[in-house]
Amino acid sequence: MSKEAERDGAYRVAKRLRAVVLNAEGRTSGELAAVLKAPRSKISEWLARYQADGSTASWKDAGLEGRRS
Repeated sequence: MSKEAERDGAYRVAKRLRAVVLNAEGRTSGELAAVLKAPRSKISEWLARYQADGSTASWKDAGLEGRRS
């Protein structure tokens, strides 16, 4: 992953989108945590936010897109 992608949060958003897709395919949060190398609690948080909002639009507003330098 390029430094620019990490800096603007694209990598983090892509990771969260992957969690949503894998979850829709029937993967468990434990499986997602292993695949994405993220804590299960974070996976659950991402999925809950997606289910509540129905989109990824709130990830930026909630600070879930990553930190800017």
